[in-house]
Amino acid sequence: ENALAFKPHLLDKEQEELVAKVDNISELAEQVFDSLRLEFEDVEVNGQKKTLNQATLNEFLKNKNRDVRKQAYHHFFKEYQRFENTFASTLSGVMKKDAFYSDIRHFDSPLAASVFNDDVPTDLFFKILDKANNEYRYLFHRYNHLKKEILGLDELYNYDLSVPLVKSVSKKFTIEECFDIINQSLAPFGKDYLAIINRAKEERWIDYYPTVGKRGGAYSSGSYLTQPYILMNFIGDYNSLSTMIHELGHSVHTYLSSHNQDYINSNYRIFVAEVASTVNETLLINYMMDHASSKEEKAYYIYEQLENCVGLIFRQPMFADFEHRLHEMAKNNEPMSSKIMTDLYAKLNQEYFGEDVKMDELVGWSCYYVPHFYYDYYVYKYTLGMTVALAIVKRILTGDTQQVERYLNFLKSGGKESPVDLLSHAGVDPLDDAIYDDAFHYFEDLLNEFEKLVK
Repeated sequence: ENALAFKPHLLDKEQEELVAKVDNISELAEQVFDSLRLEFEDVEVNGQKKTLNQATLNEFLKNKNRDVRKQAYHHFFKEYQRFENTFASTLSGVMKKDAFYSDIRHFDSPLAASVFNDDVPTDLFFKILDKANNEYRYLFHRYNHLKKEILGLDELYNYDLSVPLVKSVSKKFTIEECFDIINQSLAPFGKDYLAIINRAKEERWIDYYPTVGKRGGAYSSGSYLTQPYILMNFIGDYNSLSTMIHELGHSVHTYLSSHNQDYINSNYRIFVAEVASTVNETLLINYMMDHASSKEEKAYYIYEQLENCVGLIFRQPMFADFEHRLHEMAKNNEPMSSKIMTDLYAKLNQEYFGEDVKMDELVGWSCYYVPHFYYDYYVYKYTLGMTVALAIVKRILTGDTQQVERYLNFLKSGGKESPVDLLSHAGVDPLDDAIYDDAFHYFEDLLNEFEKLVK
């Protein structure tokens, strides 16, 4: 079916050979972006010079001293401003590349070419943007207004938004305690699902601890004929617990797909890959909220989930809107100077954050920091994964047993259908307003509860 669907976009033999020879050249924009190494001026904290780089920026932005936050923000993004013409060339270059390929392949637009590869309609992209950037954006503005109140600032700048609103929880967990909590969090899925989770523990599918030379991060990987093994770096904090249940979501999805589909249909697309992991994470944090030992602890978990939602169901659609506008400029052969791009990005950020947040003068150049703009319409998939997961969890927690059954069937389906059909049969049609309403109302309910706790 996929091969036949692509037939209208195939060229004749000579043209295909020419396109193949152009491929290496077309990747130059991404290669230059990846090869750039910036050097940032140190940040002064309590009289001491501290190293600023991509890894430490977020920690500086969480510092309670506003001078430290502002200094870090300025030292970081003034480097992007200094090389703005280089970054403008690479970013416009990748947009022009996507526009070129969509044109020669006879697609209506770069967006149409991208969603064709994902086997979803363009309507889905615009549905996600409309819900997040228009219909429900007021909820994000309300959250930022609350932040301004809690922080007690006359003026709230965008570099102030990462300051924690509540004290972090210093709880530590053993591997055994993690599995106890995971089993209780995922109990709605029944004993067969939990049996796979516990096989992962008993049969040592997981490489837990950091060791010298071990790769950072966490991953679930395997083949059709092996178990889905997990690599992680467990240090016993809440993030370790959350990472474990996230990766187990991927592993169970892979296990059920491999055991219920033949090889050709077992591999699910990236479009639906984050659903299972995010459902698990969301069930975990709801469990932690329900079993918190104090108001402060409960507020911490709610705040963690609010921030997670902000990043995925509000921030990513703003990124997607910016990327789409650049693709349209490239398609229409419009000029794409650094000033045009940074002015647009600054304008979108102001609209996105709302009137309670003042934009720093360097915010426009922060668009050059985002690698996802080089991934050809990737960012909105994060929003879809989170939205679907929140809708599924909301229904499960209200006792919808049919939703549980539909979701487990989705995990067993691998890639035998298009992403939209898979999700529709899981009870969460991504073209239906209901799942977005459920997801954003989940955020609103959390925000209401958080407001009561902190006030």
